[in-house]
Amino acid sequence: MAENDKNTLKETVAQAAPSSGIVFERLFLKDAEEHTDFLVDAYKDEFNSYKFRDRDLVKRSWRWEYVENPAASEGNPPVWICRMKGMIIAQVCFMPASVQVKDKTLKGGWCQDLMIRSQYRNMGLGYHLIRHALGELAGSVDIALVSGTNDASYVLLKNSGFTDLGFIGRNIRPALFDFGLFRKPGAGSQVKVSAVDGFDERFDRLWGRVSREIPCIIQRDRASLDWRFRKNPYLNYRILAAEKGGELVGYAVLRKDALKRGVISGLKVGIVSDILFDPRDIETGRALLIAAFQALKKEVRLVRCDMLCEQLKPVLRSAGFIAIKSNNRFLARSFNKESDAVIKDKNAWYLTYGDSDLDLS
Repeated sequence: MAENDKNTLKETVAQAAPSSGIVFERLFLKDAEEHTDFLVDAYKDEFNSYKFRDRDLVKRSWRWEYVENPAASEGNPPVWICRMKGMIIAQVCFMPASVQVKDKTLKGGWCQDLMIRSQYRNMGLGYHLIRHALGELAGSVDIALVSGTNDASYVLLKNSGFTDLGFIGRNIRPALFDFGLFRKPGAGSQVKVSAVDGFDERFDRLWGRVSREIPCIIQRDRASLDWRFRKNPYLNYRILAAEKGGELVGYAVLRKDALKRGVISGLKVGIVSDILFDPRDIETGRALLIAAFQALKKEVRLVRCDMLCEQLKPVLRSAGFIAIKSNNRFLARSFNKESDAVIKDKNAWYLTYGDSDLDLS
């Protein structure tokens, strides 16, 4: 964004703010206690209110997501708030992420948690808060990402310069769907899948190899994986490692959950939160997906694997997963002209459920 554009944006926001004491600003770490009060109150009637009942857990989770994140910069977190007469009435956050685009690592952030206190909704605050945050992000990050929108936020984001890159595909396999229709990796397979406790140096080598084959992908080195799946303050994950000839050739990260909304609320599901292998290595991908299903099927009613990667659709089908309608739109806004064309190509992306905040909701 050019400097003139940033100035125009700031002027627009300033004019839009009523004279009743509305201020848009970045959150300071010193305001953590006040911000926690806002979160506990603002989310009390939402579907995920269970995450905001324990103040200590709220503070711990927040620091994990925005401060301890390996992709985070030092200083105040990428969270912007709206105050009215000094009180926090709205927020929007950008969860830091490192994005590998071709051979470069770009600084990025997932736009998430646009939350406005119920009594201040329908005033247009969300639009101006996001525009303000994007104006301040320009120059400090290369790319802003969004996963999952509703009708209102979709229009807001499109009007803020985001490109619609389609849906993060949803694929399911019912737990009872295990009638031998899909051949399990047997004696003829060279891929051996086993459970492991954590991420070692082999995962860095795997990342180094596979990332060269994918144009756009969220960073998955050892430090990022350990932060995301081992240090998560409120979710428990299992890790499967695939080896071929003694070399790590892929992994999958799994967890259990229960649906929280809809007519089948409470249904137990298994989630493949993350999976990585060379997209050309169909044997490894298939072995990992089947192993994930086998590991979860006795504890859940269905197993789910949400992905955006055109190359992997045949692999999912061969492992018995069925594509169903997804409502998780993926949008991106590039601030990096050199990488702009690649970022806006939906066929260039490799995304899983665990890349954004979808897996955290």
